[in-house]
Amino acid sequence: MSAFTLAVLYGRPGTAKSFIAISMAVAVVTGRPWFGRPVRRGPVLYVAGEGTVGLAQRQRAWQEASGVSDLRGLYWLPFAVNLLEPNWGQGLAELAADMNAALVIIDTLARSMVGGDENRSADMTRAIEALDEIRRKSGATVEIVHHTPKEGETPRGHSALEGAVDTAILLKRSKGVFTLTTEKQKDIPQVEPLLFKLDRWAGSCVPVQIAANSIAANAFGLVGVELTLRDVVGSNAGSDGLPATRLLSLSGIPERSFYRTSKALDRRGVIGNVGSRAKPRWVLAHEEPHESLPTLPNAAMGAATSLTANGGFLEPPLRGSDSVGTNQELGQFLDLEEKF
Repeated sequence: MSAFTLAVLYGRPGTAKSFIAISMAVAVVTGRPWFGRPVRRGPVLYVAGEGTVGLAQRQRAWQEASGVSDLRGLYWLPFAVNLLEPNWGQGLAELAADMNAALVIIDTLARSMVGGDENRSADMTRAIEALDEIRRKSGATVEIVHHTPKEGETPRGHSALEGAVDTAILLKRSKGVFTLTTEKQKDIPQVEPLLFKLDRWAGSCVPVQIAANSIAANAFGLVGVELTLRDVVGSNAGSDGLPATRLLSLSGIPERSFYRTSKALDRRGVIGNVGSRAKPRWVLAHEEPHESLPTLPNAAMGAATSLTANGGFLEPPLRGSDSVGTNQELGQFLDLEEKF
């Protein structure tokens, strides 16, 4: 991706989209090349509309894997925004500009269109206009995390999105290997596909690039459906875990093979049950306690009166018809505790 662009990172559930997005965020914050690709260093605003429970573990995993402890400049907004509400777009644009953000990531688009329909031209156009306002006012690259439809390999929803983005990055998974392909790239040459696996660190995972001729290799001694199920749990379960029925759907493993594999991984200590015996919820084993994350001041949301004691997150706003936030509320974020 080049600077000052609108990008979409998309794929089916379980394709490690958030892991890849987080790896991009920390590369930009630290100025480290992203898998050999140079980056423009600068602050990053990561809007996490879902999966917030596992954010601390994912950040900690990257820090341990890279040996980098200083992630100043990486800020998490751990609740969904509403791009269809003009005040949200304006407020996020002002916030990103005040931060001098190099990258703004919105994860996911579906959770950021409250009350809208991504298949409707009018709703998708409004969301795109909000994203463009963030990009224009801040000069940042804006990346949205999105999904594919059940059939096909294009971004889900109205085609206005595919036409509007400068960069479209598709993630696919096959037997524990993730393939990242640039499906669209304006103005600069497209890169060759990249292959990744998820490597376990600190109770979570980090994406690790692998060579095309080493697809079968993995560091955990797992093969076939074992590796597939482990990766699906690592990509989706967080610390709250997911029930077997959900993991069965995400993995695509035949039912009999799925239950046999989950029992085997449980016995070997690869996954663990944080639910009950009758209603298990599976997570990667050896989850660590929540770590503190850098976050923005908590004055912006009317319903968020203090930082939570566990994880350093902002408490999300109450989900009422008139509690999705206002420009005034977001404007209070502009008085950042840390200047860049």
